Parts: sequence; structure tokens; C-alpha cells
Amino acid sequence: MPRHRSKLDSEGHDNTPRIRPDANGSNDPRRPTVRLHIPLDTLCSLIALAREFQAKEEVVIPDTPESPSEDWAMQVLADHRDDYCLAEFRGVVTDMSERQRAELVALMWVGRGDFSIEEWEDAVDEALGDFSIRAANYVLAHPMVTDHLEEGLIAMDLSCDE
Repeated sequence: MPRHRSKLDSEGHDNTPRIRPDANGSNDPRRPTVRLHIPLDTLCSLIALAREFQAKEEVVIPDTPESPSEDWAMQVLADHRDDYCLAEFRGVVTDMSERQRAELVALMWVGRGDFSIEEWEDAVDEALGDFSIRAANYVLAHPMVTDHLEEGLIAMDLSCDE
């Protein structure tokens, strides 16, 4: 099978469209093309930072918020604002474009089962706006974020183990 060269944009990001192989392993052009604008190494770093942050004994993130207010993520993370992992995670996410932040949220949603990979663009569109503005806190406030992000990568036929 010939190897295709990646198309890198001016920032060095791989913009090669990805087509998911079907169950037989062949590339079917009718399957949705999913482009991820976040470099895989950045996603893997974020997963590692989130795992390290949430593994700390003093970090307790409830499965569901006590109140349905929109700022529950801020309430959960407020006590840890000086934490290195949290600061690093927030810094990386803050440096992302709005599209990349929306993709981070959408990837978590796909991994959580809220959207299928075929609904990728719908998930990204849903995440644009409020969710992308507060993406770091929103994502980190979910207790299984690392599992969900990894499952989202698997749905895209990607892995941090590569």
C-alpha cells in the first residue's frame, strides 16, 4: 500500500484528510472524512496532564454536578488554581484556536458516546461558542475525561500509543 505524504500547513499541522477504514480494513470514500486540527502529540500531552491532575488525592470531581449551573466546572477546579498540571493544561488549551478547542470538547463527547464519529462536524459545531471558550475547565471537570478522549481517538483510528 503506498504511503501518502502528509500535507502540513504553515503551523506544521497535518491537514491530510482522514478516512476511516471500514470493517474489512479498506478505505471507503463514502465514509465520512474526519479532519482533526489538533496535533496528536498535543492531544496526548493533554490526556497525560489531565490524568496526572485527576490522580491527585485532593482532586475530587463528582460524577454529576451538585447544581446544574453553567459554572460548576469552575467551582470544582477553583481550589486547585495553583496546581502545575491544571495550569499547564489550561495554557495549552488557551493557546489553541477556537476550532481546536471545539474539537477537544467534541472529541470528549464522541468518546463518551454523545455523538458518533459520523456526527463529528455536528459535535464540533455544537462545541463552538460557549464550550470552546471555557473548554479547559469544561473538559477537566469531567471525571472520566482521559478515558473519553482516548475513546474519541480510537473512534478516529488514532492512539497515543503509536
